[in-house]
Amino acid sequence: MKFNQQILLKHEYGITAQWISDDFSWTAVATYQQNETKKWSLVNCNGPWTGLGPEGKSLTIMPGYEDERSSISSEATMLLSAFNAYIGGKKIVEITWNAPVHGLIEDPEMFVNDKEAEADGRIQ
Repeated sequence: MKFNQQILLKHEYGITAQWISDDFSWTAVATYQQNETKKWSLVNCNGPWTGLGPEGKSLTIMPGYEDERSSISSEATMLLSAFNAYIGGKKIVEITWNAPVHGLIEDPEMFVNDKEAEADGRIQ
């Protein structure tokens, strides 16, 4: 099963990335929150591999989705690195995220050093 990027959205609670399977039967979601030191954390990454434990209360990883989990987790981690990058994070998002992006690039609190570096020619 292949997952395609669906949307990357910055909102009042954090950032959400969503992928959807080729056959539209599954979604995968990564959510990020900013902590008190203004660093971003990946707080959730789930998809068809996410299930409930035997008691019905705890989350567990379901077998059979290892490749999908690995792929989405890699992309989610790459996004986390971009959000926390001192410089160059905006470019990483623009190059690697091929679906719509809302509220992220234009947010004045995101990629602050990138704006300065673009202005003085350190990055393009």
